[in-house]
Parts: sequence; structure tokens; C-alpha cells
Amino acid sequence: MSKYYSPMDLASIFSAGILCGRWTTQTAAAQELRVTHSKLSRGVSVASLPAEILNLFSSPEAITDHGAKTLLEILARDGLPVMLARAHHFAQNVNDKRTRMVLAALRGREFIRSEAATRPQPESVVTEQRFPADVAKEFKEGKARGAWSTVTGGAAAMGLPRVLVNRAVLIDALPREVKALFFLRGSLTFGVGTRLLKIKNELGPIPMANRARRMDGCSDTRSSRNVIDELCGKHVLPYDDINVRVTRDRRNKCLKIECNDAALLLKYRKEIGEAVRRVLMKRLRPKEFVELEAMLRSKMPNFDVLKRR
Repeated sequence: MSKYYSPMDLASIFSAGILCGRWTTQTAAAQELRVTHSKLSRGVSVASLPAEILNLFSSPEAITDHGAKTLLEILARDGLPVMLARAHHFAQNVNDKRTRMVLAALRGREFIRSEAATRPQPESVVTEQRFPADVAKEFKEGKARGAWSTVTGGAAAMGLPRVLVNRAVLIDALPREVKALFFLRGSLTFGVGTRLLKIKNELGPIPMANRARRMDGCSDTRSSRNVIDELCGKHVLPYDDINVRVTRDRRNKCLKIECNDAALLLKYRKEIGEAVRRVLMKRLRPKEFVELEAMLRSKMPNFDVLKRR
């Protein structure tokens, strides 16, 4: 039965095993690690990609086996120079560390329309790829250099609807504590911003900012919807109603969470799942992996340094 190793883990262990003479071929290493030769080969190939591409990901562990397959498919289809160009553009203009966003960018997806591409479209402008912060920045820069002085003039010159530009400026003027909750690139959209403006009108800017200071922002496992619901005070329970009990089944395979509002807790299942996964990664490792690492460390004093590369 094969064990799970991330592609980058496999590449590190394979390289260390070559250096200490544990094996000399990928076939021999795959047999000892109990993984398929194709999986090991993918890991080695992905690890050899330039740092400009690998550094786009939040960590080496963020590159899953599926991600490794995707990277190699893009490499075979488009070539390394094209991948590097896309990586550079993504890092300079977006720099979102989420794996799905990185892979989409390396496939060639455009997240930000260039200024030249947006200007000559006064009739029908596609705005879903633009974010309020981008529109507000372009408007303020144009106003500062004297290209326009009003929202109406700026919208006409930018080739965007006046309502859209005005809304972008209002969203950009939200308290910085609120905007900080949506630090992930692409999380503060026009739809989210419109809801935040309604909350600002209901609460006032100062109470809204004070509430935002005590909150966690968006993440891969924390949706903008949950952040907005908490910001406007939805689903707030009295403190003495908090009662959570975690138990396990007889086979030691399932956890059962008992609480007073399971429907509310279910909205945060991604955060709960991520927390459980992090605990498991701290404490559980394949037995063969532990034994192999111990052997490699005994023969290679700098094994940990090599593994981090």
C-alpha cells in the first residue's frame, strides 16, 4: 500500500537518498518509498522548476499531486519561457498565494485587465476582472495629474460607467481596519464592497472599524460571506450559550462535535477541517517516512538543510 508524500517531499528524499547512496535510480527509490514511479518522477520534475515559479505558492506543501500534474501539463503545452513570463506578471500584479489562483495564472488566465485593453470600450466594459481598489487607484492617479477633476470626467476617460467608478471610490474610502479583513487579492470585489457600504451606513464608520479590529480576515478556508456576517453581527450568540463537546466513536475513526447550534458551526466547516488537518500534520507521519528520515540524518548531517531547499 502506497503512502502519501507531497511531490516536493518526494523530490527532497530522492535527492538525499542519491547523495548518501541509498539508491541510484528513481525506480529503486519508488520501490523503497512504496510510491509509483510516475509520482516520484513528477515530484522530481516539479522540484526542478525555477524558483520564480515555485515561490508563487504559499509553501512547498501547497503543491499537491494534482498541482504537480497541472504544472507539468502547462510546461509541456506552453513551454518554460511562457510560464516564467506568466509567473513574473502574476507576482508583480496579483501575488495571491492560493494554489488554485497560482495554477490558473500559470495556465494563462488574466486577473487584471491592462489599462490599454480597458480604455477603448465605452459601450460595454467587462469589469468582473477589475477590483474596486484598482479602479479607485486609477481614478485618484488621473485626478492627481490633472487628467480629470470629477467622477464623471474620470469615468468617461477610463471607459467605465460612472456608477462603477463612484462605487469604487466609496469602497476605497472604507476604514482601513475593514479593508484589512479582505487582504487576499480578489476577495474585496464590487459585490462584497457594496455590502460593506450598507453595513457602514447602518453601524457608522467608527463602530464598524472597532468591530473589524477584533475579527479574522478572509483566507483559503474563511469565506468573505462569513466575514461579512460577523461584521454586521449576524448569528451572534450569548456567551453562556457556548458549549462544545468533542468525542470519538468506538473505532477511533470519527470525531463527533456536540454544540448548541450545529447549523451555525457548519458554516465554518472549512475552518474546522483546516484546523484538524494542521493538527494531524503535526503529529502523524508515515512510519516508513520516519524511519527513512532517521537513516538519512545519521548519514547526512545537513539533511534538514537539503530538505528545506
